[in-house]
Amino acid sequence: MKNKKKNKKMNKFIKTFLPLFNIVLICLMATYAYLQDSVSLTNSFKLALDEEPPIVDSFTFTKTKTAITMNITAHDDFRGIASIKWYYGKCDGECNVDEFTELPETIINPPATESVTESKTTIECLTYGTYTIYAVLEDEVGNKVTTDMMQVTLDVPGAENVSYDNTNSGSTCTTVDCALDELYDIYDN
Repeated sequence: MKNKKKNKKMNKFIKTFLPLFNIVLICLMATYAYLQDSVSLTNSFKLALDEEPPIVDSFTFTKTKTAITMNITAHDDFRGIASIKWYYGKCDGECNVDEFTELPETIINPPATESVTESKTTIECLTYGTYTIYAVLEDEVGNKVTTDMMQVTLDVPGAENVSYDNTNSGSTCTTVDCALDELYDIYDN
């Protein structure tokens, strides 16, 4: 009888504390697994913020008598170059923001982490004079860099660069020199 009472008490004890023991055991096992994964993740991944803008390797231009082509080579080692905005203005020296024209943006999709080389030709039929050009590069997270401003002079065309035909022009000029004088008067130069 004593043994039956002891067994009954033991069964009651086991029924009461076994679920609690199982919960504690499961919590300990989960904590151990989490710590193991945390150590593994810490060893496998590195967190870094991208605060660096793209790096411009070169910004150059080529020109004709009536057009300028801007050429840029750049790279971004983190998230990659996402876009390039191109600007030009007909100004010599100090230029106001209002004097610049923004050309259509070059979108690089997907962003390039390798070196990027792009060219952009401004509108054709630029008049002679001095222009200032530059570009703004942006990476995928919004870091920007602006190239140095460069000045480009499109030379005044000479008679050797122009052919002239006054058919249906309404002009009284019969020579290239006369036509150029008329053209210069139109542009007040």
